[in-house]
Amino acid sequence: MRRALRAIARREAGAFLRSAVSPVAAVAFLLLTGISFINILLEYDALSRSALSSGQSLREGFTLAAGVVQPLVSGMVLFLMFVMPAITMRLFAEEYRSGRYGLVMTYPVSEPTWILGKFAAAWLLGLMLLAAACASLLVLTSLAVPDVGGLAAALVGLALAAAMMAAWGVFFSTLQPYQIVSYILSFAFLTLLFTAGNLEPYLPDALAPLASRLSLPEHFARFARGAVDVRDVLYFLAWTALGLSAGTAALAGRRREIGSAA
Repeated sequence: MRRALRAIARREAGAFLRSAVSPVAAVAFLLLTGISFINILLEYDALSRSALSSGQSLREGFTLAAGVVQPLVSGMVLFLMFVMPAITMRLFAEEYRSGRYGLVMTYPVSEPTWILGKFAAAWLLGLMLLAAACASLLVLTSLAVPDVGGLAAALVGLALAAAMMAAWGVFFSTLQPYQIVSYILSFAFLTLLFTAGNLEPYLPDALAPLASRLSLPEHFARFARGAVDVRDVLYFLAWTALGLSAGTAALAGRRREIGSAA
């Protein structure tokens, strides 16, 4: 199983890197992250200079981590919402469209192995984008001693968010043979999680806490602040496991459908 999983992950990662989508997704993510970083850094610098020129100190708690790192990593999660569906949309949809899935189905590889292999490829690609984008944080070492613990917590949160997005992207790719539909479904699902917390004031008292618990930004916010909470870790792990389970079930259903038709 391990050999098959590695082979699937290697093949899918290589196929994406050779595709036309790869440079577009990478440039878009890095450009958005870079522009966001520059804007945040300039705003922080302007606020610092204003406070120094007026003889005042920055308000309590407004450190480099709070003024630069937190908004930057929060923006990265938002940018991932656009890029991860582009990475995952082709994983199964392309095989359905090209007709290769009929051949793939004959391989002695189980559905969980296919799902995990393609998930590992998508997650690895997402981590590579995050690693490239986080290189900009090295600039902060020239301004102040970084909070290593807080930065590590933010990176853990980004990795967990990328895993959750990859898992659900794989699931939506198993549903049908059109990549653009897979992208839209995945993006719509992630948008729902991003905006769930905004519905809290408009829901009945019994449902309002549910909206807050489903909110992705609310669970990521503590990672961005440098805190690792078990509830937030479980949130991302549970959604990841649910997405992988749904993808496995969908793939098994398609295999049974094709087998019965034959």
